[in-house]
Amino acid sequence: MAELVALALAALFAMVPPQVSAGATPIAAPPSGALALFSRYQVRMLAIKQPPVMVFEYTRTRSGPTHVVTENHRVYRDEAGHERNETTAVNGSPLVPPHFITYARPEWPYGVDKFLVDENSYAVEPNGVDLVNGRKAYTYAVVLKEPAAFAVTAIELDVRNALPLLERFTASSDTCDATGTIEFGRSGAYWMPTIVGVSCAVAAGPAQTSAAPAQPLSVAMPSSPPIRDTIRFTAYSYPTAIPPQVFGIVPTPAPSGAGSLGP
Repeated sequence: MAELVALALAALFAMVPPQVSAGATPIAAPPSGALALFSRYQVRMLAIKQPPVMVFEYTRTRSGPTHVVTENHRVYRDEAGHERNETTAVNGSPLVPPHFITYARPEWPYGVDKFLVDENSYAVEPNGVDLVNGRKAYTYAVVLKEPAAFAVTAIELDVRNALPLLERFTASSDTCDATGTIEFGRSGAYWMPTIVGVSCAVAAGPAQTSAAPAQPLSVAMPSSPPIRDTIRFTAYSYPTAIPPQVFGIVPTPAPSGAGSLGP
């Protein structure tokens, strides 16, 4: 769960309220139907695939006691985990050329598989029926059986495909107690995050920022009011490959001379 703790505590300080219908209280779900759907979810997650190569954009809004900063980014990620993160605009002002950083991480921390509610690790209680972004969902209260720094506390499953539409989570460290949500939806052949956020009261410390979501950072803010951070993902595409030069990797040149090429 280390990647998820980094996600919640180091990069996203905002709680995003779910976009649900204007109804009041969720209707009680038939327990048998809800439990059957949760069993389907367990099976679906065993076979879930993440895109090996992708390009996407995101808008990140960070708000503290005295300021709000909104950044637009474009990210390239290859199968080896290399990423190029371009900052294309700040507070509506384009950056030309965009600023960028490159880095590598084997696992992308926002994938739906990283928020798995495993029936062996969680106690699950059906909690009703709701609408999430216009889609009918069974809702569940979930409790991690063994205490941990990161835990999912609720999950809402699409009744049609048994995949999560929304999950709530908590995360804690020496400097922050965070609550957050993440929403998912279909993108081509994949089930991808659409919005994620955390709200966190952070102890005072040296200020540092990073363009990459989920990169370690500390924030020089008092513990109250909370710092809020929201990331909205858009414009996913899935090319077959990305040239290594995009990540600053220089391909090894072919040997010169006929003799060096072998028989």
